[in-house]
Amino acid sequence: MVTGAAGFIGSRVAAGCLERGWEVLGVIRESSPPDWLARACTGLTRLDWDDDLAMRSALVGVDVVVHAAAFVPPVHGLAGPIRRCFEVNTVLTGQVVRACAASGVRLIYLSSAAAYKPSAEPVLETAPLYPDPRVAPYAASKLAGEILVEGGRQALGLAALSLRVGSCYGPGMSPRAAVARFMEAAAAGRPVEVWDGGTPSCDYVFVEDVAAIALAAAESGRPGIYNVGSGASHSLLALAEAVVQVHPGTSSRVEVRPVAGVPRASFPALVTRKARQEWGLEARDLMTGLRLYREAIVGGGS
Repeated sequence: MVTGAAGFIGSRVAAGCLERGWEVLGVIRESSPPDWLARACTGLTRLDWDDDLAMRSALVGVDVVVHAAAFVPPVHGLAGPIRRCFEVNTVLTGQVVRACAASGVRLIYLSSAAAYKPSAEPVLETAPLYPDPRVAPYAASKLAGEILVEGGRQALGLAALSLRVGSCYGPGMSPRAAVARFMEAAAAGRPVEVWDGGTPSCDYVFVEDVAAIALAAAESGRPGIYNVGSGASHSLLALAEAVVQVHPGTSSRVEVRPVAGVPRASFPALVTRKARQEWGLEARDLMTGLRLYREAIVGGGS
């Protein structure tokens, strides 16, 4: 079972499952899923997550759940939709945990590295957790979901892995995201506008690499928490410059806007040694990922 099977990451996981010859039950919110998903999946469903019996019935015959369903608010910070963040990212996750534990089903939870306390140094899975206030509702709700997963693992014997994913990018991502906006501007030859002096940084990780690790975790892996990122942190300015570089011949240029108010904190680079040792997989560097992103756009991929 893949929850969020029509979403940015979930759709890649579902496609990877199908490529491996696995039967896939996709859980979706949309009434009109992509055609390929509707054709290829063993089944598609919109579960009533409040109905424990329906949840457990849906898990009959399921070996593993990749829980990729999530709500990313259109506005971050305390001005955004706090209730919806916790309804989807925490309460729903807790219900998935309960159903998987009762059914003896393995669970792979896509958590978020936004939960880490801002740090100038790369962070291990044991680093302090305290979300940056600018993403507090989303990051806190994802972290609360992770705590419920760990609770199920430790108290109920649930076979569960949590993947703390960095700033995921690639074709099909939200057009609101910085990477998508930069790519669209560079492709159109418009200025790539960088805010906050270009200093905030993230560990940007290509979506196909996240899906590959989620698929590997679905097959094997010791229970626990794993960082999933590129292992390097890049500032917004460095990101914008890289985007322009992967658009040869563009008339686009980077324009940096000054910091307005208090400078935003940066997200740390993720130490991914634990995931590499477990599955032998390593994420692509930023330039390689951006080139693949551009090729997919030019080729009409999604």
